[in-house]
Amino acid sequence: MNIESRHRALDKMYRRRDRYEIPEWQREADVWDTERQQKLIDTILRGWHLPKFYFLKVEGADDSYEVVDGQQRLVAIWAFFDGKLQLSKESAREFGGPTCANTYADLPDNAMDAFDDFEIQYDEISDATEDELTELFQRLQLGVALTPDERLNAVMGGLRDFCKMLAAHPFFQKVSFPGRRYAYFGVCARFAFLEIQGIPNQLRFQELQGLLHDYSGFSEKSPVGLRMTRALDLLDSAFPAKSAALRSRVSSLTLFRITARLVEARTKPDSARKLATFFESFVSALRAEVEKGSEAEDEDLIEFQECITQNLTSGRTIRARERIMHKKLLLFDPTLVESLSGELDPQPWVDDIATLGETAMYLVTALNSASAGITGIDLFKPTNETTKAFAALRTPIECLSDYGHFIDSLYFLTYESTGDGKRYGEAVPDFVNDIRDLRTQLRHDVDHGNHSKAASKRKHLAAVFQKYSGVASPDVSPSSAFPIIQVRILAEFKHMLHSLLSNYQRSAPQPP
Repeated sequence: MNIESRHRALDKMYRRRDRYEIPEWQREADVWDTERQQKLIDTILRGWHLPKFYFLKVEGADDSYEVVDGQQRLVAIWAFFDGKLQLSKESAREFGGPTCANTYADLPDNAMDAFDDFEIQYDEISDATEDELTELFQRLQLGVALTPDERLNAVMGGLRDFCKMLAAHPFFQKVSFPGRRYAYFGVCARFAFLEIQGIPNQLRFQELQGLLHDYSGFSEKSPVGLRMTRALDLLDSAFPAKSAALRSRVSSLTLFRITARLVEARTKPDSARKLATFFESFVSALRAEVEKGSEAEDEDLIEFQECITQNLTSGRTIRARERIMHKKLLLFDPTLVESLSGELDPQPWVDDIATLGETAMYLVTALNSASAGITGIDLFKPTNETTKAFAALRTPIECLSDYGHFIDSLYFLTYESTGDGKRYGEAVPDFVNDIRDLRTQLRHDVDHGNHSKAASKRKHLAAVFQKYSGVASPDVSPSSAFPIIQVRILAEFKHMLHSLLSNYQRSAPQPP
C-alpha cells in the first residue's frame, strides 16, 4: 500500500468534481443538515484548518478517486459552488460585502478568491489490498462497519443470487470503478430494482432490502432476468477492453438502463460498438464541460453532474440522469429514435430548438455589426425573408415537408443572403456547403447526365444527410427523428456562427 500526502485548491477540485466518486452507501450515513454545511463554508472563508481528507485512487482511471473520508464536506462544497447552498445570515453579513450576498456567485472578489484558493490536505491511497484498507481505516478510526451492499448480500433468496451471479459477469472486468465491498453486487441490485419496480421516489437501502425479500423466488430465466443479462452481454461485446470511461458507478448504472431499453427493442447487434463510442464521448464531454467551471455552457451535462454530486438516491435525479443520457445518445445516433423515443418527453427537443434558433438570431446580428464595422456591409443581408427564415428555424420539424421548409430557410440565410456565399471571403464554411447539399438532395434531380457522375453525386448527398441523421435520405427517416436532426443541424449552425464571429473579433482593428 502506498500513501502520499497532497494538497489541492478548491476551485481546481471543483473543475474536476466528476473524478471524485462518493460511494452511495456513504451518502446515506450521517447526512449533514444545512446548518452544518453552512458552518463548513464559513470555516473555509475564514481560512481555518479542515481535517484531512482520504481518497482512494481508482486503478485504470486517470486521476480518479473514491472518497474514503470527507464525502459530506465535498457535497457541501460542491453545493456552494453550484449555488444550491447559501451562506448563513451571519456569514453573509461578514463575507458578502455591502450587498450581503449569500451565494458563491455573489461573493465579492476577495472572498471568492479566498474560497477558490483554499487548499485542502488529503492522503492519496493506492496499491492497497482489502486487508490493508481495513487495517488503515481501523487505525484512523474511520470504521469498518458493513456497507449497505454487504448487508444486502446477507438477504437470502433468488434475486440476491441472481444479482451475485450478474456481478460476476465478464463485463465487470471492463469497468474502472473498484469492486471492493460488494460494489458490483450493489450496482446490480440497483439495476434490478429499476428494471422490476421502475423509478421510485427514493432508492435507498430499505427499498433495496424490501425488493430482495419480495422477490426471493426470482428466476434468472424471467423476462427481466434475461433482459438484464443480455444488456451486460451487449455491453461486454461493446467494450473490447477495460475502459476509463466506466469509472463511475452512477453513470454506468444509467448506461445499463439505456442498454436494457435497446435490448428490449431488439436493436441491431451493430449498435454495440456505437453504444461504447457514445458513452466514451459522453464521459469525455462531461469531463470537458465540468472543467470549464462557471464558463460551462451545456446545461444538460452540468445538470447530469449535479445529479451525481448532490443526490444519487432521489427518483428526480435518477430520472434526470436517464433523460439526459437518452437525449445525448439520440443526438449521437438519431437512428435509435424508434428504440428510445418512448423513453423521452418531446418537450426538451422543443426547448432546444427554440434556444438554438434564438441564439442564431443573436449571433447573426452580432456578425452583421462586426462585418459592417470592418467591410461597411452586413454579412447576412437582412430582408423580410430573413424574419420568416428565423421563424422557421425555431419551429420544430414534424414531417418531411417541414424539414424541406427548414432547409430552404437555412439555405436562404447562409447562402443567398450572403451574396451566394461571396461575403464569406476566401472560403465558404463547410456548414454552408452542407446546407447547399441538403437542399440539392431535396430540390434537384441529380440523375441526369453522366451515369457515373450522377451515382457519385447521390452518394455524396447521402453522406451529408447521414452526417446529421444516421440514414441516407430524409425519405427513410422516421418523423420522430426530425426534431433531433434539427437540433444537430442548428447546433452546427451555431458553431459556424461562433467561429465566424471569433474571426471578425481577431481581425478587428485594436484601439491605440
